[in-house]
Amino acid sequence: MRANVYASHVKIYNEEQTGRVEPCAESANDGATIFKGIRFFFGRQVEHSNGDDDSSAVTFYFTDEDNGYWKNLLKKAFEEAIRLLDDESAFATHFDSAKIIAEAIKAK
Repeated sequence: MRANVYASHVKIYNEEQTGRVEPCAESANDGATIFKGIRFFFGRQVEHSNGDDDSSAVTFYFTDEDNGYWKNLLKKAFEEAIRLLDDESAFATHFDSAKIIAEAIKAK
């Protein structure tokens, strides 16, 4: 599995979340391997006159050469992410740490 991040910066802010998700496919430099992927877009769409899409995105790639191992691993990771999004208690520790850091920054 391979993950590519195409963005001007790594933090994704609320106003940049689009909900735009698309399947994609790329060939490796050797031309022998085809990667399938799921691409999550952020920010506004930036398309050039030649049709090239330069929008910020995160892409998770996998191949079919491994009997679905990486595809299934990716599916399990997305399922766990969905479970965590629905579990408010999962954020408690991280939220408390973020509040402490924010208060320390404000105190400076």
